[in-house]
Amino acid sequence: MNRKIIISLIGSILLLIIFFIVFFTIPSHYKNKVKVADYTLNVFNTKTTIARVVVFSDTDLYYDYDINALKRAVTKINEQNPDIVIFNGDLILNSSYKENKTLNNQIISTLKELKPLYGKFAILGEQDLSNKDSQSILKSADFEILTNTVRSININNKNFNLIALYDNNKEKDVLKNVSDKTFNMVICHSPNIVDKIKDYKVDMIVVGHTLGGQYNIPLFGSIFKNIKSYPYYKGVNEVNGIKVYTSNGLGIYQSNMRFNAPSSVELFILK
Repeated sequence: MNRKIIISLIGSILLLIIFFIVFFTIPSHYKNKVKVADYTLNVFNTKTTIARVVVFSDTDLYYDYDINALKRAVTKINEQNPDIVIFNGDLILNSSYKENKTLNNQIISTLKELKPLYGKFAILGEQDLSNKDSQSILKSADFEILTNTVRSININNKNFNLIALYDNNKEKDVLKNVSDKTFNMVICHSPNIVDKIKDYKVDMIVVGHTLGGQYNIPLFGSIFKNIKSYPYYKGVNEVNGIKVYTSNGLGIYQSNMRFNAPSSVELFILK
């Protein structure tokens, strides 16, 4: 083959690779896009919608994630007309955190713009547990923080349980008296909880932490070994008849990029 043709082909391939990397590894929140992953669940056997529940997680603030990105996410959440909003952990990334009261107040005022009809709830991720500012921000923004507890929710005369777990081996105490006659929605930051509770009377589990893999290569999965080591680190899975929903989250971690794992919030429509 002609040398010029070979050089031209190699150059074209390199340009395609560069284009691929530059275009797809720009964090999705820089593109002003937050995906809404919506799921309709037949919980109460009604044709009408009983509750719209929005879950968001892993904002990982202070790691190249600015307040405007959070504002865009809040706008996207409000557009879903939620009855309940749930934060699923890791508000601030401690490794990059520097105390900034001005920014903290901006985060509080932004999160206060979330105005669901029936309340805002939060569970803590490992970053939140060691950062008092994170917990203070959530409380100041009118979130009710739940830890290893069952919170009964009544909407339109229909009841379901919001079960908040932290992966610290206390799940047996929380779940031992839970009835299978009520719809049981588990929220937990870490996917590690799934195999621990798969034999209990729960109907669905929502987890975060892994950013949905953050950078997923087709047929290979996440390029990050620490993420890939988690069970159910991306997508929707089913374990013992229990649906497991793993949120991609909103932030980034380890590197300033995402691929095949867009920033997202989860909308659960309960009928």
